[in-house]
Amino acid sequence: MTPITPVSRIIQIALCALAGSLVMTGCSVDLERDPIPTAAPTAITFGPNDVAVGELLDRSRAAWSTLDGWTSEARTEQLDASESGSGSTVTVEQVLLPSTRRVVSSTDDTVVSEELAIDGTIYMRGSLVTSSIYPAVGPDTWISFSPEVAPAGTPLAQRVRYLTGEPAFPFSSVTAETRALPASPVGEIQIDGRGCSVYQFVTGSETSAGITYRVAFDDDWLPCQLVAEGGGIVETTTWEYDVSTLSITAPEEAVPVDEFPNAQ
Repeated sequence: MTPITPVSRIIQIALCALAGSLVMTGCSVDLERDPIPTAAPTAITFGPNDVAVGELLDRSRAAWSTLDGWTSEARTEQLDASESGSGSTVTVEQVLLPSTRRVVSSTDDTVVSEELAIDGTIYMRGSLVTSSIYPAVGPDTWISFSPEVAPAGTPLAQRVRYLTGEPAFPFSSVTAETRALPASPVGEIQIDGRGCSVYQFVTGSETSAGITYRVAFDDDWLPCQLVAEGGGIVETTTWEYDVSTLSITAPEEAVPVDEFPNAQ
């Protein structure tokens, strides 16, 4: 990994948490979280080895553009969970560019939804189907449909846009304020056999608690892991890039549909 020249400066900025598309966790209908409101400006000092968050992300964006696929796992857990696994949610996303995608969301090890985009067709089963599309079907019933038949302005249409849209760089919505924050090198970790350098930064202000972020990059500057901790919740997203054996196939038992009378 080519070293980054440290930035030694004091800047006045408004601290802001990372925007929702930074991670793919907490995957509800749109896989996004609202940004935390900007806090009052405060002076930020860069240490001798600190690097601006934006410099890290720019290098990673260049590496990301070379990919032809990846797998991400986003896990959200409450720190005060009374027993192991309690209150945890996990979303696994598999991408094969240019247009194949699979998203599986689980709560406490139980699959609650599965969605696929393959060759211009959408396949779904689980919570979105049973809650607002076809309430009479079971959670394991697959449906299939063309993207253009999804009713506009519904959660279904929103999901279809996500599944069929070009996958974004995971840090594409980070604000200018956050990009200006200092990130400190805090060691190395191993992810999927890769040695990854870890940087830490914190959002917040002198009067309000913030979120601590630890983001790791491999020698090619591809993201290895992002950990966000704050408010008693830890959200961890991990990326892997070996897609040589990854296969995303359509479920043969899917029921074709072209109307959504209960879509809301």
